[in-house]
Amino acid sequence: MLYCNEIVFNQFIDVMKFQYVLFLSLFCFHMLNNDIQRKIISDKDYNYVFYVSIEELSSYKVYKEYFWYKSGEVHSSIGSSFGDVLHGVYTKSYLNKNIAEQGSYKKGLKDNLWKKWHTNGMLDETVNWNEGLRSGTYSQYTENGKILQVGKYKNNRKHGEWINKQTADTLYFDTGAEIKKPVKKNALKGKKEKNFKNKIKTFFGRLFSKKGKKRKVKKKRKNKKDKKGKKN
Repeated sequence: MLYCNEIVFNQFIDVMKFQYVLFLSLFCFHMLNNDIQRKIISDKDYNYVFYVSIEELSSYKVYKEYFWYKSGEVHSSIGSSFGDVLHGVYTKSYLNKNIAEQGSYKKGLKDNLWKKWHTNGMLDETVNWNEGLRSGTYSQYTENGKILQVGKYKNNRKHGEWINKQTADTLYFDTGAEIKKPVKKNALKGKKEKNFKNKIKTFFGRLFSKKGKKRKVKKKRKNKKDKKGKKN
């Protein structure tokens, strides 16, 4: 019970810190930008508060997903937009007022740290974005606050070590493709040194073995000659 309360308290502190930073960012952002408009909308499941830029983008990245607002709804499309792009702090809340998701957009693209929460207020996942691409650490949690999965993204793809804490399974990725466990450089270096030593040992072993055989042959020949000499 104490452990659970400690988890809830720590996550509450994290949420407060996160919201404080977002508030400061929002205040500075609003003061410096006159082309930014605040939007508040709702649907049957969530309430949304976010900001859009009425300034049209001059160019798009064809492989990135852009989020934009039009006719009372948030839409997304790859490599383009057909409304006002989201720009600034974004907050999605459950109908019970608990936060469901929070992060920020930069000219229609997800950027910086994004967080999601379960309906009970416990943290669901955290992921870092870099102008529309997932990049950096990722964490996922159960509804009771335990870590479920941790890993990293590189250019929007899984990269490196991914650990499932519930099943104790570990998978390895190289920019999205699953691979075998990488061999560490020190281990590889040690293996090479060991192989080299074994080769040297084998080489000299064979060399001395050949010399030993030659000595035995010479000794046998000498013994035969000595026997013949005695008979004569």
